[in-house]
Order: sequence, then structure tokens, then C-alpha cells
Amino acid sequence: MTVPSEAAQGERRLRRLGVVIPVYGHARFAVEAVESACGQDLERPLSVVVIDDGCPDSETQAALAAARARHAGRLITLRQVNGGLSAARNLGVRTLLDLHADLDAIFFLDADNRLEPYALSAFAAALDADPGAGWAFPDVHAFGLTAFAEGVDIRETAIADAPFRHLRGNICEAGSLVRSAVFAKGIFYDETMRLGLEDWDFWLSAREKGFHGVRVKDSGFLYRVRPESMVAQSRRRTEEILAGMQRKHQALFSRRAVLASEQAEAPRFLMADLSTGAIRATSDPCLPGRSLSLAETAAMFSAYLNAPNEAPFPPVLVAHHGAAAAPGEWPLYLRSLLFDAMAQKQTGSALLEVQPLDHASRFFGDPRQGRRVASRAQALIALIRVEDLNRLVREQPRLPGLAILREIDRIEHWTVPALEPVAETAGKDRRLSRLSALLRPLIRASRTPPLRHATRLYRGPILRDVREKVTDDLCGMAPFGPFPFITDRPVRCLVSVAPEVVATEPGRTAFAAYCERLRAAGLALSLLLDGQTKGQAFAAAHAAARPDNVVLDPEPAMLPAAFSFMGSVLPVEEPASFHRLSALIRGHDVLAGFGLSRTLPLAGAAKGDGVVVINGFPDALLDLALQRGQEPATVIAAYEHAHHAIAAGPHARHSLTLRGVPASRLVAEDHLGFAVRSRLAGRL
Repeated sequence: MTVPSEAAQGERRLRRLGVVIPVYGHARFAVEAVESACGQDLERPLSVVVIDDGCPDSETQAALAAARARHAGRLITLRQVNGGLSAARNLGVRTLLDLHADLDAIFFLDADNRLEPYALSAFAAALDADPGAGWAFPDVHAFGLTAFAEGVDIRETAIADAPFRHLRGNICEAGSLVRSAVFAKGIFYDETMRLGLEDWDFWLSAREKGFHGVRVKDSGFLYRVRPESMVAQSRRRTEEILAGMQRKHQALFSRRAVLASEQAEAPRFLMADLSTGAIRATSDPCLPGRSLSLAETAAMFSAYLNAPNEAPFPPVLVAHHGAAAAPGEWPLYLRSLLFDAMAQKQTGSALLEVQPLDHASRFFGDPRQGRRVASRAQALIALIRVEDLNRLVREQPRLPGLAILREIDRIEHWTVPALEPVAETAGKDRRLSRLSALLRPLIRASRTPPLRHATRLYRGPILRDVREKVTDDLCGMAPFGPFPFITDRPVRCLVSVAPEVVATEPGRTAFAAYCERLRAAGLALSLLLDGQTKGQAFAAAHAAARPDNVVLDPEPAMLPAAFSFMGSVLPVEEPASFHRLSALIRGHDVLAGFGLSRTLPLAGAAKGDGVVVINGFPDALLDLALQRGQEPATVIAAYEHAHHAIAAGPHARHSLTLRGVPASRLVAEDHLGFAVRSRLAGRL
């Protein structure tokens, strides 16, 4: 099988094209498909191969023989023992590639579909225009059993190539033109998939190899709608099939890949800085995301209102003003604030008043005090859901900033630890006018009535469903969504430490060494200080960890359990914070506890959820605990099964071994980086 190199593919336009048509029954339909493929108006050479998949129908065999005689030189027919649609397609691909060294792309046409005479030229032109694309996919012109009296409708599955949507449903019809370079990478149809959606699996396999698609609008591809089609049957098993796709394509469905895909295609937040007027769409407050002008934002909102299932618009507008921490700290705090605030169910908007203090805390206030809060807060964060913007459109308020405050559903009062002095925020009295100035163009843009094609429908995955069924399920934990921490660093690591550990010099030194080994292994660190974040302890932990991210933790520390293990009381997590910490852990690739940390009771669930779980237990930590009359080795031994590795000092390893911890679970502290990387191999 000869396949042109990828470099050669990108240097010139496509040469020879091929078409593969699997056939099993439906003689009349099959003849129409073959005639439409052989009758293409095409300037390039074309070869068509029909695979008779063991069809027992003599009428079909006779029809194919007659077609072969009519199109001698262009049409090849083959017959195989029935192996299913995927096997037939694969045979056709291999046959064409073996016959033609200059074959650059292959189109897949099912026997009940058709092509307009200009179709292959349109597909080829799309690939010529994007040399990096692996395939060209169409809008589907459906005919037959459609919902329209005219008997035809146009079905869009994506406005453009949409990898994030593709995780939830197939945006690319099997009737697509695929470069030969895709097959050169060993990507073929899975012949074990006999119940449908094998094309979705094929496209995901191509994405895993770095390929992407390009949309062909008005492509001339005609799709016949039949009630007994494989697609109709497979839709009844969507959730089961999705679970299978997640297991098979783990690289695409890893939490890191899903969050990065959402950030690139459909960011979760529209961050609007009322102080500077800067607007950006992002899922991570620390990333620049896509910068937008106010006019671009209004146009995007108008497009969303006209076609909410097709045009992406961030579901939450985050209008913020001021800062309650130094510039380097404030974006990191925003991550944690948004993570906690978005977990609270709300019907209207919410306000977060943030003040600098020596610790992190939160309490809820009277939502009727919105105007007073807006004027006094050191930092103000307004969370406005897109549904509330729609309500403003209907009411057409003169002062939309005040209208938002009238609809406040929840007010949160936060304090955050400021490691450096924070400048007083200027312009507090102008916050509402700036919020109104931001909202007015959105309202004006939304008043233009939509203009839509009567028979053009969107049938692709809906972003809301993709977020709920993919991102939130994989990266969050009910009722929490994913932690907004997206990084270019290889691995995200949540480091958990108790305040009393960093309150002493030996503890701080040991913790700093532990974090340095994690950073040396290429990990991006998030710092979680157990219990309420206190000023001195937080500053000490922050200085030791030098984290890429900070988790504000206003919850109380873990509670003692009513049971013990080998004479030691075991910690358990407070039920109220279980979901919060579970979602936080899911937002990371590694959970790195340090001694008896708050996340210790969650280690087993984290390990079962695919997170690499490690623990640091240096001799200094053992000595400090023994001085307090504690037996930390006993407690860690109770949870040893929940860890992939425990990095311990010589005396600590000896103590753990005496308590039954297997030597295979213990590693020297200097070998921590290797232990983490080996556990992560193949997971990211």
C-alpha cells in the first residue's frame, strides 16, 4: 500500500480522488449512489470502488454488474463475506491505495445516499484551501423522511471544525473526503463496531493523531433519511456509546484535554474588567483567552440570541472591579472564588464583595443590599448568567447596571489573605455606570430580529450539553463544576498541608523541599492549606510552595472520626465539604498530601477516579508528630492502599514498614519525581 508523504500532501493540490461505496441490499438506492459518484464533474482523476458486503440479494448483484459495464475504467466492484460496514470501507480504502500511488483522498458514500455532480469538487477545494486538514466534512442536505413538506432540509452539525462538541456527538458525517495521510497513520474503521457510529470513532481516532477537519458548506452531499437506518438505532444508545468512546479515546477525554478543548472552543466565562474596559473569553481567569472589543462582544451575544445552540457565548459574564490582593496574587484568588461561587445554585445574578484580611472566609449577606455592597467593596465581582441578560433584553431597562442589582439572588462576602499591601481601589462610585456601559451594547444588539433559513436546521451537539455531560461529569463533582485551572505545564498537582506543619521551621523546610521536588518533576502546583487560611500559616506555606495556584479554603478542618485504627484516631472529611474537595481534586492530575493532610480521607476516591495519589512523609515530619504525642505512621498506614507512592525518609519508611506498608509502595524522597512521572506515563 503506497501512501504519499504528509509533506507532499501539503505542498500541492489533491491529485487523484477515490470513492468507497459499501453495499448491502437496497439495489435501487445503490444504483443511484454509484451513478452519482461516477457522474462527478471533476477535473482530477477519479476511481470508484463498490464493496458488496456479502449481499444475498441477486437483484443488487445484477444492478452492480450493469453499473460496472456502464462505467468501465472508473468503477471497480468487489465482493466479500459479510463483515459489516467498517470492514467493507476498510477493504475499499486498501484496494484504492494499492491500485493508485497518486491517490490523495478518499470519499465515503453509503449506498442509500447521493452526490450532486459538483460535490467532490467542493470537497477537494476545501482540502486544497487547508493543507493541514485531514478531512472535509459537509453540511447534510437531508431528503426522504424529513420534517418538511418540501422533502428536503439542510442540517448543520458544526459551524466550523469543533473538537469540543465532537466529544459529545458526531459532528462529521461519514460522507466526507479523507486524506490518504490519515490512513498512513494506521487509522481505519473499527470492524468490531457493528451497531453504528463507527464514523464518530474514526474521527476521534484521527484527532488523537493530530488531524482536524474542515467544514464544506453547501457541499452537494445528499443524505437519505430512513426510519430503520443505523444512525436512528444508535441514537437510542447515546449514553452507552459515549461511555465506550471515553474508555477507548482516553487521550481526548482526559480532564486536561477536555478543559483545554473547552478553553479553545467555548470558554466558560466572559471576563469584563470594569476598571480598564478589557474583555476576554476564557475558562481560566489566569489565561488571556480571546480578547474582544465591546462591539465584538455585542455581535457575539446577538448571534447567540439568534441561534443559541449554534453560536457560542460564555454562559457567565464576570464583571469585576478592583482587587483585594497584589496583582500577582489576585488572578489566582479569582480562580478559587469562581470555583466556589459557581457551585451555588442561583436563579438570578450574584455579587461577591471581597476585602483583604489575614485569612480566607465567606458568609452570605442580604441580597437587597446590592447597591451598598457595590459601592463599598475593595473588590467587586458580579456573576451574571446569560439567562439574566436575556431578561434584561425583554425589560429594556434604561439603567441595566441597576436592573442587575434589583435581580441579585445572592451576595457573598469574602475576605482573602493579602501577602503584600493592596492599593485602595479608585472609582468605586462609578462602578454601576461602568456596568451599565458594558451591558447597553449587548441589549441593543439583541433587539435585531433573527433572520434564519426556513429549512436550515442545527442538529449538532449543544454546548450546554457538552459542558454538563462531558466537562462537568469528568472534571467536577456535583454540584461543583470543574476547577478553572488550565495550564500549559505538563501536570497539575494539588498539594495539601496542615497549618501546624508550616508553623515550625523544620516543618517549613521539609515542606519546601517536598514542593521543590514536585516542581522539578514538571508539576504545576496548587496550594491547599487545611482549614481556614490564616495569615501567618498561609504566608509560610505560600513561601515554601511557591505555587502556580492558590485554593482559598474557608471551610473548617477535618473532624475526628468515631473509630480508630491500631489505637490511633482516623481523620474523616466533613460531609459538607466532601463534594467541594472531590471536585477540586478532580481538577488536578496529581494529589500530593504532606503527612496528615485534609485530603487524606479522600485519597482512595481520588485514586479510583484516575488521579495519581502520593504522600510526603519525611523524617522531620515524623519527629514533629512524635514530639506532640501523635502516631502519624499508624494513620498513613491505614490509608496506604489509597496511595500510588509514599515518599518517606529512612526512619519514616522503617516505621511504615513495621505497620505493614509494602516496600513497593515506599520510595526514597529523592526518587519522588521519577515515581510521579512513571505513574503518569500514558495518562495525560
